[in-house]
Amino acid sequence: MQTLAEVQEGTVVTIEDLSETDAVLRRRLYDMGVTEGARVRLCRRLPFGGPLMIECEELCIGLRRCDAPKIAVRRL
Repeated sequence: MQTLAEVQEGTVVTIEDLSETDAVLRRRLYDMGVTEGARVRLCRRLPFGGPLMIECEELCIGLRRCDAPKIAVRRL
C-alpha cells in the first residue's frame, strides 16, 4: 500500500486508511471532508520541508510532511 508521502505532485488518489494518524488530525481531516474513500489530489510539495498541499472537493488543505506517511492511499 502506498502512502501520501510517496505520491507525485498532480496525482489523484483515493484515501484508503487514516487509522495511523492521531485522533486530533483524523477529526480535523474528517471535518474538512477528507475521509476514507475520498479522492484527493496532491497539488504541491512546498520547499524547505514545508507542508504538502492537497485538494479535496475544491478545498486546498496544508498537511505536515510528518503526517503524510501515516495516510494510506490508492492510485486511481
